[in-house]
Amino acid sequence: MRGELTTFEEHPWQVELNIQADGYSVICGGAVIGARWILTAAHCVAGATAKHVQAIVVDGVSLDVVEIIVHEKYKHDEERQKEYPPPHDLALVRVHSTRPAAVIRLATPTTEIPIGKELIVTGKGKTEDRESSDQLREGKVPYVDNETCSRKYDGILPGMMCAGKENGGPDSCQGDSGGPLIKRDSQGKAILVGITSWGKGCGTTYGVYTRVSYYYEWIMKNTVD
Repeated sequence: MRGELTTFEEHPWQVELNIQADGYSVICGGAVIGARWILTAAHCVAGATAKHVQAIVVDGVSLDVVEIIVHEKYKHDEERQKEYPPPHDLALVRVHSTRPAAVIRLATPTTEIPIGKELIVTGKGKTEDRESSDQLREGKVPYVDNETCSRKYDGILPGMMCAGKENGGPDSCQGDSGGPLIKRDSQGKAILVGITSWGKGCGTTYGVYTRVSYYYEWIMKNTVD
């Protein structure tokens, strides 16, 4: 990510997910959305079980993962996969407790994001030197409407959203998947509007995110304790 150093204290809902399953190892991000729930990307945890996933939050605290719920419509599509990842790229990770992390507020179907609004994406993914960061970073990316984004990508669906600059700039990258894209409201409070999903390269054009407001009802239905 072309971004600046930040901290988990500045983004206390941030989660680092380490997934090890079937001979592969993946680092992803996530966001704490409830007392027992983390929201992340389906492509990070699909095929994994609770024992394969380690969740780390503020102060380096490791949480006990209990269950993984991948969106039921997320599936591998070989034809689409030739160019774009599958849609419905979101999943829930249930833990015994998300303490000491903070809970971030979810965007709802009525949440508005003006075109050009500065959003913030965070993660520990690859940086300009193509190495994963050992510290949390943040990038400021302007919101782009789906119509504009579709000029770069043919596969933009209503459950997706885009942010960044057409010709490159701060962006999410490998290792940032599943992490939060946030909007600050008029009082400076954070709202989770997107989940890092996919894009072409890193820092070359718009990044594509799962649109949280589109899946708000699904999230609420599946996080009832």
